Amino acid sequence: MTVIGIDPLYKFIVPFFQSMPFLTRKSIDFYYWAISVKMHKLGYYYLPDGKKIALQISMSTNKHRLTSSKENQVSLPSEESISKLFSMAAPFDVNKGKSHFELVREFIISKGGRKGFIVHVYDQDKEVKELSGSPFSTYGAGHKAIGLRAGSRVIGRYIDTDKAYKGRYIFSSVPNNFKTNKIQ
Repeated sequence: MTVIGIDPLYKFIVPFFQSMPFLTRKSIDFYYWAISVKMHKLGYYYLPDGKKIALQISMSTNKHRLTSSKENQVSLPSEESISKLFSMAAPFDVNKGKSHFELVREFIISKGGRKGFIVHVYDQDKEVKELSGSPFSTYGAGHKAIGLRAGSRVIGRYIDTDKAYKGRYIFSSVPNNFKTNKIQ
């Protein structure tokens, strides 16, 4: 089965499985997966705290939750952090009757996406250093600085997640609080 959008997941798949009883620990994974779907559908994923919670969920469910290796374990987000996120006004108004794609596009434009988003690019090759020219005024400029084509989607996928692209580059929408040195 292939699902090519968030709308069918939110409208059909999640409610279907919510109506079924889970008899294993898989119910925990489903619970957090359903939270992730809701975060995407309502736009919370596009907020820095939402991205962090989504990353925490993806890094601590399924095989990651069941690992015996202490160094690979990541704890699930607290109910408090999830409730705090959902207590904020939803970035998307799903009652407008628009598709998820249209809501994302509308949100990005409202945040200045046509002009570009500022991105700080850090290289952690030997020590963490901010690239020369950073912060970049667009994701495209950041992509070019690390040798990718301007239209790549890498920064959009990695920004504000604290995950390093290719184990090396970290992207942030705000200056990171670790001490940095500009790379020449």
